[in-house]
Amino acid sequence: MAFNGNIGKVSIGEENIVDMSHPPIIETFAIEKIITNYGGSFDIDGESNIVKAGCVVAIGKTDGKIKHYREAATNDRLSVIVNDVDTKKDSVANIILHGVVKGYKLFYVGGTAEAPTFNTGLDDDIRQKLQMNNIYVG
Repeated sequence: MAFNGNIGKVSIGEENIVDMSHPPIIETFAIEKIITNYGGSFDIDGESNIVKAGCVVAIGKTDGKIKHYREAATNDRLSVIVNDVDTKKDSVANIILHGVVKGYKLFYVGGTAEAPTFNTGLDDDIRQKLQMNNIYVG
């Protein structure tokens, strides 16, 4: 008599943005600035209000709130969102302050408020600014 049974289950989940080869420092910051931008949406797909992990953002030096990379002032700190954020439900996001991130998973929002652009691949300027903030792109 033959049996057809499962001996285990494998599921593929989200891959972490953070490279754990170096212990990261991650903190939580308000995303109020992002929620109010562009008619209430800082999402990538235009519908879900999900800010994807890997998004390069700026942390405001004066107010400590997260904003789009392209809105960064000279003295704002660049960082990376490490978990998906639903801007309809969440008012905070986890941001890496020190550590290594996986470069192939990173992107940023550029363009203008009227026509934001989704950009994959980081230019040398963004890489340098992240490195100046002790975030290394692997």
